[in-house]
Amino acid sequence: MGSQKPPTLPRTYTAEEVSQILRIPLIEVYRAGAAGEIPGRIRVGRRTRFNADAIDRWIRGEAA
Repeated sequence: MGSQKPPTLPRTYTAEEVSQILRIPLIEVYRAGAAGEIPGRIRVGRRTRFNADAIDRWIRGEAA
């Protein structure tokens, strides 16, 4: 048995957090995320999360 580290999960934002960061309505976050207009969308069951690094790069104007 080795001492393997557990996998590191990516940092994520909830749709509500993205709504606050972008200052847009929550429904628009869901719509734009589903349309691919907001990068890093991850579905976890029925929940929507966004990869925080992808959102942060997108806000800074870097490639997502």
